[in-house]
Amino acid sequence: MTTLAANQSGVALDIFVKAGSVLYDPSSITFTVTDVNAAPQGSGAYYGNRISIGHYNAGLFTVPASGAVGDWTIAWSVDGAAKNETFTVAAPSLTTGGDTMNVIDYINDMIRIDIGDFNGDIFGDTLLGRYTKKAVTRLNRALGISNKVRPTGITPGGLGTPARLPQITIDLDARTIYPDNEEIRDIIVLQSEVLITKAELAVLRRAGAASGGSSGAELLAAASGITGGNEGEGIMVRNADGVTIDNRQRFSTWSAQRVKLFLADAEMREKELADALRQLRLDFAGSMGKVIF
Repeated sequence: MTTLAANQSGVALDIFVKAGSVLYDPSSITFTVTDVNAAPQGSGAYYGNRISIGHYNAGLFTVPASGAVGDWTIAWSVDGAAKNETFTVAAPSLTTGGDTMNVIDYINDMIRIDIGDFNGDIFGDTLLGRYTKKAVTRLNRALGISNKVRPTGITPGGLGTPARLPQITIDLDARTIYPDNEEIRDIIVLQSEVLITKAELAVLRRAGAASGGSSGAELLAAASGITGGNEGEGIMVRNADGVTIDNRQRFSTWSAQRVKLFLADAEMREKELADALRQLRLDFAGSMGKVIF
């Protein structure tokens, strides 16, 4: 269940509109909000805030400062169809000392530092949330602790006894992970960065393929030792006296070198993740007194 506080917008309250399995934009989508006492809140009906095709949120609504603590209801109306969702309005949590940043914000901040997006200009919380959720899924599978695959080990009592290892979970609404420790936080950061780097490589390849001659697919191919592709990057100028300035080859060489560095960075991140996974398995095995496969 989503939890909000006074003066917080309803961006975390979202809805997907589908015809069968296909997302589409309806002709009309509105919502109303009632508090714990079933009293209408805000200015009546609000329009859904479009995020992408078929995906809307309640970003136009803000929980009033005088909002009562408890379970509230948002009622969506989509082309005559209705859907209600309950969410919680909670009192502020006050602490002194200790960690002032929740674990999800901490993970997002660490990812932004490593990928050079220090102020979050490119990777917002919503986008990073999608990466971290996928990262947790990949980590559970890699460690053999997903719902369908359980690790086994050799113990003094017999062969193949299940190891009691907790599955990693993430709750973006509550801003929590489980188990929550520095080791798990760091490995989620590493896995997220690998996913981001792979996505950027895919975008670069697709951009190069679409442009037919710009830096992208060709440069990635060249940096990987694949021959072929067009020339023509950079400029060539010749004046009336026959003086020529041609930086096409230099531009192409510089661009290829830049992509080589990008590929090297991707390989470095994957190796760092593999080393961290190996160490985590060893830590699991040491704490359980068994080998984790």
